[in-house]
Amino acid sequence: MSDPTVERPPGPQAEEAPAGSPALRLVGLVVRRPDGSPSAPIDLDVSRGGAVVLLGDPDGVPSAVLRVVAGLDVPVAGRVVFGDRADVGLVTRQHDLLGSLTAAENVALPLLARSPGALGSWTEIEGLLGDLGVPEASWHNLLEQLSGGQQQRVAVARALVTRPAVLCLDDPTSELDPGSAAVVGDVVDAARRDGSAVLGAGSFPALERADVVGVTVG
Repeated sequence: MSDPTVERPPGPQAEEAPAGSPALRLVGLVVRRPDGSPSAPIDLDVSRGGAVVLLGDPDGVPSAVLRVVAGLDVPVAGRVVFGDRADVGLVTRQHDLLGSLTAAENVALPLLARSPGALGSWTEIEGLLGDLGVPEASWHNLLEQLSGGQQQRVAVARALVTRPAVLCLDDPTSELDPGSAAVVGDVVDAARRDGSAVLGAGSFPALERADVVGVTVG
Protein backbone atom coordinates (compact mmCIF):
# COMPACT_ATOMS: atom_id res chain seq x y z
CA MET A 1 0.00 0.00 0.00
CA SER A 2 1.15 3.55 -0.66
CA ASP A 3 1.65 6.07 2.13
CA PRO A 4 -1.60 7.83 3.08
CA THR A 5 -1.76 11.46 2.06
CA VAL A 6 -4.19 14.34 2.07
CA GLU A 7 -3.69 16.72 -0.85
CA ARG A 8 -4.99 20.22 -0.28
CA PRO A 9 -4.99 23.20 -2.66
CA PRO A 10 -2.09 25.64 -2.15
CA GLY A 11 -4.14 28.28 -0.37
CA PRO A 12 -7.24 30.47 -0.33
CA GLN A 13 -6.12 32.22 -3.53
CA ALA A 14 -6.06 28.99 -5.54
CA GLU A 15 -7.95 29.24 -8.82
CA GLU A 16 -11.48 27.90 -8.56
CA ALA A 17 -11.98 24.64 -10.40
CA PRO A 18 -14.58 24.61 -13.20
CA ALA A 19 -18.08 23.32 -12.51
CA GLY A 20 -18.25 19.54 -12.68
CA SER A 21 -14.62 19.00 -11.70
CA PRO A 22 -13.96 16.94 -8.55
CA ALA A 23 -14.35 18.77 -5.26
CA LEU A 24 -13.14 15.60 -3.56
CA ARG A 25 -11.32 12.53 -4.79
CA LEU A 26 -10.59 9.34 -2.85
CA VAL A 27 -7.80 7.32 -4.40
CA GLY A 28 -7.24 3.82 -3.02
CA LEU A 29 -8.39 5.06 0.39
CA VAL A 30 -8.18 2.46 3.16
CA VAL A 31 -9.67 3.17 6.60
CA ARG A 32 -10.01 1.22 9.83
CA ARG A 33 -13.15 -0.80 10.49
CA PRO A 34 -14.53 -0.77 14.06
CA ASP A 35 -12.68 -4.03 14.77
CA GLY A 36 -9.40 -2.47 13.68
CA SER A 37 -9.08 -4.32 10.38
CA PRO A 38 -8.47 -2.35 7.16
CA SER A 39 -11.28 -1.68 4.73
CA ALA A 40 -11.18 -2.49 1.04
CA PRO A 41 -9.61 0.32 -1.03
CA ILE A 42 -12.10 3.03 -2.03
CA ASP A 43 -11.87 5.03 -5.25
CA LEU A 44 -14.42 7.79 -5.63
CA ASP A 45 -14.86 11.21 -7.25
CA VAL A 46 -17.36 13.78 -5.96
CA SER A 47 -17.93 16.65 -8.40
CA ARG A 48 -18.57 20.24 -7.40
CA GLY A 49 -22.26 20.52 -6.65
CA GLY A 50 -22.57 16.74 -6.66
CA ALA A 51 -23.75 14.24 -4.06
CA VAL A 52 -22.54 10.72 -3.39
CA VAL A 53 -24.01 8.44 -0.71
CA LEU A 54 -21.88 5.80 0.98
CA LEU A 55 -23.77 2.83 2.39
CA GLY A 56 -22.53 0.46 5.06
CA ASP A 57 -22.89 -0.58 8.69
CA PRO A 58 -23.73 2.20 11.17
CA ASP A 59 -20.52 3.58 12.68
CA GLY A 60 -18.62 1.39 10.20
CA VAL A 61 -16.57 2.17 7.12
CA PRO A 62 -18.73 5.10 5.86
CA SER A 63 -18.30 6.86 9.21
CA ALA A 64 -14.57 6.19 9.15
CA VAL A 65 -14.27 7.62 5.62
CA LEU A 66 -16.06 10.81 6.65
CA ARG A 67 -13.81 11.27 9.67
CA VAL A 68 -10.73 10.86 7.49
CA VAL A 69 -12.01 13.38 4.94
CA ALA A 70 -12.78 15.83 7.77
CA GLY A 71 -9.26 15.44 9.10
CA LEU A 72 -10.20 13.81 12.41
CA ASP A 73 -8.54 10.47 11.62
CA VAL A 74 -5.58 9.35 9.51
CA PRO A 75 -6.16 6.79 6.72
CA VAL A 76 -4.35 3.46 6.66
CA ALA A 77 -3.40 4.03 3.02
CA GLY A 78 -4.46 5.90 -0.08
CA ARG A 79 -5.07 9.56 -0.83
CA VAL A 80 -7.70 12.19 -0.09
CA VAL A 81 -7.48 14.92 -2.75
CA PHE A 82 -9.42 18.18 -2.49
CA GLY A 83 -10.30 20.49 -5.36
CA ASP A 84 -10.08 24.28 -5.12
CA ARG A 85 -11.04 24.38 -1.42
CA ALA A 86 -10.33 21.99 1.41
CA ASP A 87 -12.78 23.23 4.04
CA VAL A 88 -15.09 20.51 5.33
CA GLY A 89 -18.35 20.57 7.29
CA LEU A 90 -18.97 17.41 9.31
CA VAL A 91 -22.03 15.91 11.01
CA THR A 92 -21.27 12.78 13.06
CA ARG A 93 -23.77 10.28 14.37
CA GLN A 94 -22.98 11.48 17.90
CA HIS A 95 -23.49 15.16 16.85
CA ASP A 96 -20.46 16.21 19.01
CA LEU A 97 -22.17 19.38 20.24
CA LEU A 98 -21.07 21.19 23.42
CA GLY A 99 -23.61 20.86 26.21
CA SER A 100 -22.43 24.03 27.93
CA LEU A 101 -23.47 26.15 24.93
CA THR A 102 -26.83 27.05 23.47
CA ALA A 103 -28.01 25.79 20.09
CA ALA A 104 -27.07 29.06 18.38
CA GLU A 105 -23.69 29.20 20.11
CA ASN A 106 -22.87 25.68 18.90
CA VAL A 107 -23.67 26.74 15.33
CA ALA A 108 -21.51 29.86 15.69
CA LEU A 109 -18.40 27.95 16.82
CA PRO A 110 -16.92 27.29 13.33
CA LEU A 111 -17.22 30.98 12.48
CA LEU A 112 -15.60 32.06 15.74
CA ALA A 113 -12.81 29.53 15.18
CA ARG A 114 -11.91 31.34 11.97
CA SER A 115 -11.63 34.76 13.59
CA PRO A 116 -13.34 36.69 16.43
CA GLY A 117 -14.94 39.02 13.87
CA ALA A 118 -16.31 36.30 11.61
CA LEU A 119 -19.67 36.37 13.39
CA GLY A 120 -21.20 39.70 12.41
CA SER A 121 -24.61 39.04 13.96
CA TRP A 122 -26.87 36.21 15.03
CA THR A 123 -29.21 36.78 12.10
CA GLU A 124 -27.55 34.23 9.80
CA ILE A 125 -27.30 31.66 12.60
CA GLU A 126 -30.94 32.03 13.55
CA GLY A 127 -32.05 32.00 9.91
CA LEU A 128 -30.21 28.74 9.28
CA LEU A 129 -31.72 27.13 12.37
CA GLY A 130 -35.15 28.30 11.24
CA ASP A 131 -34.64 26.93 7.73
CA LEU A 132 -33.80 23.54 9.23
CA GLY A 133 -36.97 23.51 11.31
CA VAL A 134 -35.51 24.21 14.76
CA PRO A 135 -38.25 26.11 16.70
CA GLU A 136 -37.41 29.75 17.43
CA ALA A 137 -38.03 29.17 21.14
CA SER A 138 -35.13 26.67 21.15
CA TRP A 139 -32.47 28.74 19.38
CA HIS A 140 -30.94 30.03 22.61
CA ASN A 141 -31.62 26.98 24.79
CA LEU A 142 -28.95 24.65 26.14
CA LEU A 143 -28.69 21.22 24.52
CA GLU A 144 -30.32 19.47 27.49
CA GLN A 145 -33.49 21.41 26.64
CA LEU A 146 -33.54 20.15 23.05
CA SER A 147 -34.88 16.88 21.68
CA GLY A 148 -32.55 14.47 19.90
CA GLY A 149 -33.98 15.52 16.54
CA GLN A 150 -33.44 19.20 17.33
CA GLN A 151 -29.86 18.50 18.35
CA GLN A 152 -29.30 16.68 15.07
CA ARG A 153 -30.55 19.69 13.13
CA VAL A 154 -28.28 21.97 15.16
CA ALA A 155 -25.36 19.75 14.15
CA VAL A 156 -26.37 20.09 10.48
CA ALA A 157 -26.57 23.88 10.86
CA ARG A 158 -23.07 23.94 12.37
CA ALA A 159 -21.74 21.98 9.39
CA LEU A 160 -23.39 24.35 6.91
CA VAL A 161 -22.67 27.72 8.51
CA THR A 162 -19.24 28.27 6.92
CA ARG A 163 -20.49 27.22 3.47
CA PRO A 164 -17.86 24.46 3.18
CA ALA A 165 -16.66 23.00 -0.09
CA VAL A 166 -17.28 19.45 1.12
CA LEU A 167 -20.10 18.36 3.41
CA CYS A 168 -19.58 15.09 5.30
CA LEU A 169 -22.96 14.02 6.65
CA ASP A 170 -23.18 10.80 8.64
CA ASP A 171 -26.86 9.78 8.51
CA PRO A 172 -27.96 13.35 9.37
CA THR A 173 -31.70 12.64 9.57
CA SER A 174 -31.73 9.38 11.56
CA GLU A 175 -33.62 10.97 14.47
CA LEU A 176 -36.13 12.93 12.38
CA ASP A 177 -39.63 12.21 11.18
CA PRO A 178 -40.11 12.08 7.37
CA GLY A 179 -41.33 15.67 7.14
CA SER A 180 -38.42 17.10 9.13
CA ALA A 181 -35.98 14.89 7.24
CA ALA A 182 -37.27 16.25 3.94
CA VAL A 183 -36.75 19.83 5.18
CA VAL A 184 -33.14 19.06 6.11
CA GLY A 185 -32.64 17.34 2.75
CA ASP A 186 -33.87 20.43 0.92
CA VAL A 187 -31.51 22.75 2.84
CA VAL A 188 -28.52 20.48 2.29
CA ASP A 189 -29.39 20.07 -1.37
CA ALA A 190 -29.51 23.85 -1.81
CA ALA A 191 -26.18 24.22 0.00
CA ARG A 192 -24.31 21.85 -2.26
CA ARG A 193 -25.85 23.36 -5.39
CA ASP A 194 -24.39 26.65 -4.18
CA GLY A 195 -20.93 25.21 -4.69
CA SER A 196 -20.65 22.55 -2.01
CA ALA A 197 -20.17 18.84 -2.60
CA VAL A 198 -22.01 16.36 -0.40
CA LEU A 199 -20.54 13.07 0.78
CA GLY A 200 -23.26 11.35 2.76
CA ALA A 201 -23.34 8.03 4.62
CA GLY A 202 -26.13 5.74 5.68
CA SER A 203 -29.77 6.42 4.80
CA PHE A 204 -30.37 9.97 3.60
CA PRO A 205 -33.74 11.26 2.37
CA ALA A 206 -32.21 12.90 -0.70
CA LEU A 207 -30.82 9.67 -2.11
CA GLU A 208 -32.77 10.18 -5.31
CA ARG A 209 -30.97 13.50 -5.80
CA ALA A 210 -27.48 12.03 -5.47
CA ASP A 211 -25.23 11.68 -8.50
CA VAL A 212 -24.13 8.22 -7.39
CA VAL A 213 -26.58 6.33 -5.20
CA GLY A 214 -25.75 3.49 -2.84
CA VAL A 215 -21.98 3.16 -3.12
CA THR A 216 -21.41 0.28 -0.69
CA VAL A 217 -18.11 0.29 1.17
CA GLY A 218 -16.80 -2.23 3.65
